[in-house]
Amino acid sequence: MAFEASQGITFSFDGQVFTANSIQASKKTPEIDVTSLASPNGSYRSYRLAPIREGDEFTVDFVGLSMPMMTATGLIVLGFDGSGSNAGFSAGYTTVTVGGKTGFAALCTGAQVTAKVGELIQGNMSLRLTYN
Repeated sequence: MAFEASQGITFSFDGQVFTANSIQASKKTPEIDVTSLASPNGSYRSYRLAPIREGDEFTVDFVGLSMPMMTATGLIVLGFDGSGSNAGFSAGYTTVTVGGKTGFAALCTGAQVTAKVGELIQGNMSLRLTYN
């Protein structure tokens, strides 16, 4: 199995672009059983990645000067560089369109920034997907 790099993923929330160091998606249901009654007797069950759904969460570690407002709602927009290296991260995701932009509607449930002398400003945020 070949390993592929995650570089090339861009991240924005509520119109702000963040330089993300890491993005973790926490899904309530990681995969779906798609086995049907038409499967041959004795065959293995079939699974596929579950789409991102309402209630799933993202945690993002970022570098930059801006921080999302707590309880802000907006779109998460994930961009992929097209090299094919991000296929596993993007597979099965379901998007919505709000105000002409396509992404995942989300609520910021937590955010913090750390600033130290001589270092870059770093932060992290937690986002919960919502379609309300």
